Amino acid sequence: MAPHHTGKLFLAIWPQRHISEQLYPLGPLHVPSGYRQHLADLHLTLLYLGPVAATVQARLLAEILQCCNTQPDFTLTLDRLGHWSGSRIAWLAPTRPPARLYALEAALRERVASICKLRVERAYQPHITLYRQAAGIRTRSVAPITLQVKRCVLARATPDPMPRYQQLMTFALQTPAR
Repeated sequence: MAPHHTGKLFLAIWPQRHISEQLYPLGPLHVPSGYRQHLADLHLTLLYLGPVAATVQARLLAEILQCCNTQPDFTLTLDRLGHWSGSRIAWLAPTRPPARLYALEAALRERVASICKLRVERAYQPHITLYRQAAGIRTRSVAPITLQVKRCVLARATPDPMPRYQQLMTFALQTPAR
């Protein structure tokens, strides 16, 4: 009998509701066509884990917790709107992603790679998907939206049309002494 799986899991940065409400209007202002992401689904993926067998879930959670406890919180400024024609995604991204964002992604990837049998197929490109099946967008600067990244979220894709993602657990990042 095959082990029970969780569904498609991923680790992400989930903006606070008031930040998502600032992000949400950007789509209709700049994206002429496509399927808009649900307000509750706006997130910045750190790492796609895929289906995870029940037999390794406790180990996975322990590794994520250990990793997040050693990574400092940081500020992230989203100020660039663009489009990938291949995947037809309209996105919002930082012009200059902070080093701590890349460090968090790399540390998480290293900690969970053997548990989830990760395949890294391309370089990490931090972004928030605003629309799917989008077209006719040119990359441009937008008014900056800044968020304080203080936690990482374990989430899963659901079969529901909207919202598509369910937040399962949050992991606090380390707050350095100031």
